[in-house]
Amino acid sequence: VQVCAWCVGEYGDLLVSQPPAEDEEVQVQPNASDVVDLLDEMRRDTLATIVTREYIVTALMKLTTRFQTYDLLVERIKDVLAQYKDSISVELQQRACEYTNLFQWDPIRPAVLERMPPLDEEQLKKKSMKD
Repeated sequence: VQVCAWCVGEYGDLLVSQPPAEDEEVQVQPNASDVVDLLDEMRRDTLATIVTREYIVTALMKLTTRFQTYDLLVERIKDVLAQYKDSISVELQQRACEYTNLFQWDPIRPAVLERMPPLDEEQLKKKSMKD
């Protein structure tokens, strides 16, 4: 679930912008609301650990920059963050507070939450040969 949350946070916009492959058996095209619904459902699951919720909150925050044109979804994500401002988990509470404060810095928020850069395999090979 944590890997899924991370991937959706990084690439959720591609889920809604890319048409399904023609060779796929099930042709489903999710929309932005479907993506947020999925993460929210995972977050509310009674079996979700605190760490899993941390991944989901981070993924939701990243989606605020991926789905910028969906004001209602961004407001919904802000509401989710507000729920964790008083969490007994200090890590979850801190993330919620920091992410909420990040909305005051809209000009830099997309840069702070940009995608992870791709792995440079050549550089990794060179580094491993030195070791």
